[in-house]
Amino acid sequence: MARLLISAVGNRDPYASAGVDGPILTTVTHLQPDEVHLLFSASPNRSSMVREARETQEVIEKQHRATAFLHPLDLPDPTDYDAILGAFRQFASQIREKHHDDEIMVAISSGTPAMQGCWLLLISQRELPGLPFYTSDPQFVEEGKIPVRGVSIGFLQEDALLKISKQHYQNFHFYSASRALKNLSQASPDADRRQRAEILSRYCEALALWDDYRLKEAKGKLREAERWFPTARVKREVLEQLVSDQKRSTTEESILIFTDLFHNAERCFRRGQYADALARTMRTYEGVLKWWLRNHHGVPGNLNELEIGKREKIKKFLDKRSLRLDPRGHLMRHAVERLLLEFFGDKSIESWIQKLDPLAELRNSSIVAHGTQEVAKAKAAEGLAILKELLVECGCNLDEYPMASEKLLSESISI
Repeated sequence: MARLLISAVGNRDPYASAGVDGPILTTVTHLQPDEVHLLFSASPNRSSMVREARETQEVIEKQHRATAFLHPLDLPDPTDYDAILGAFRQFASQIREKHHDDEIMVAISSGTPAMQGCWLLLISQRELPGLPFYTSDPQFVEEGKIPVRGVSIGFLQEDALLKISKQHYQNFHFYSASRALKNLSQASPDADRRQRAEILSRYCEALALWDDYRLKEAKGKLREAERWFPTARVKREVLEQLVSDQKRSTTEESILIFTDLFHNAERCFRRGQYADALARTMRTYEGVLKWWLRNHHGVPGNLNELEIGKREKIKKFLDKRSLRLDPRGHLMRHAVERLLLEFFGDKSIESWIQKLDPLAELRNSSIVAHGTQEVAKAKAAEGLAILKELLVECGCNLDEYPMASEKLLSESISI
């Protein structure tokens, strides 16, 4: 792992005065980097800065056995904050790509105050994964003291991490929110803030596990968060009921499960995952069909649970239409639809089937099933809207569900 030092070149480099090292050489002496990256304005009106950058490079390579690289920037005005930030940001992107495993240090004492501010901003926002250092003026350094010190930017990092965690949470990227909060719990010098950030990190991780339907793991994380997050207990109680419903039923799912699956699909949609949103929509629809068949016509999703006389009639009906059961005796979607429409003549479900069948074909040809066809935003939205109408018809109270998007957005991630 290499040690990199990054610095802008200022008018006190390479030497502050006769025989006195400037900030860059002083920093190189004490930090002993393997590489030094020197940024400077190469605009025609800044010719002296080009000369100073080259002289600094020569001294570093001759006297300190480090490799120095020059990075000329088009900065006619070294106080133009926007121009500096844009140039530094582009440089930071290159450094992240090429040196992601190296130790990065940033010397902020050289250059204009605007440059110093840009360095601190990029580091605090983690766009430049480095540690900032400043060099004290020699006249203010006590004898025996080191003139190069690290800069504490914990408060800037904390604000940045909190902002990032809120953004991820509001976009329903719960794993990313959890990671940002975990980093905050390690960065903050305040013990109470560290503890609260850790609890909120677990809370967001619980929501992410819930989205992945790892319900038992999510339940444990929610229990840990109850002390600090009041709504965690409500969610845990709902989660316990979901787990119970899963155990109790293998072929017919509950209204609670449909409600949860709908909101899971809706969050996928809000994240821009339209194929996933449609897949969850159709998955929920297929479960609702079986629920409707049992609750309105007394036929379970697994025909082996039906009394033999009625079972044989239904099998005969399905055989004539070349509709098969799966190996465990479970009814497939097409079989359920035909039973509802033709065997029982149930017209109340007909419009839902007509609306959602074309979307089932799109789901089957998408990347989440058997193809690579794109699912457009409009199609995913259409499926969700139709499913919502059907679930309301079945008695689902979607808006009051604790994992409804608007309910989640109303919760504040604050520390």
